[in-house]
Amino acid sequence: GTYDTIPENPGIRVFIWKYLTVVHRILQRLQNVGATVSAKKFILAAPDATIVGHKCTFEGRVPHELKVQKIRDWP
Repeated sequence: GTYDTIPENPGIRVFIWKYLTVVHRILQRLQNVGATVSAKKFILAAPDATIVGHKCTFEGRVPHELKVQKIRDWP
């Protein structure tokens, strides 16, 4: 398949451009209010994330294995 790219630079996919635009807005707002961000703790992008007991990836979401194991070990 083909990917949608931005007209100004066909090497940048639209979803990446939109994501970075949102990140930029968040960082601008943090700067405007004088907040600081820890570079060690700041994660710009990750292959997956655990959110409310679900492992979320670009492929979709599945229950996190630790939560599933708790159910399996239930008496």
